[in-house]
Amino acid sequence: MIDRTLIALAAGVISFFVALAGAWVLVSAYEKIGWQIPLAAGVAVAVALWVVDFLTDELAKRQK
Repeated sequence: MIDRTLIALAAGVISFFVALAGAWVLVSAYEKIGWQIPLAAGVAVAVALWVVDFLTDELAKRQK
């Protein structure tokens, strides 16, 4: 039980830093090339995360 908690906490910390790095990349891109490409990248990432979440839920339903 404690192992799973520690792994979940570590994953949360790592995901925080990944999100922070992604935000920094998007802001840097915005400063260099304008808003269109960073906006498109943000939308693409949001859609990709939604698709992964949707597919994970669907697979979980089929496993039961």
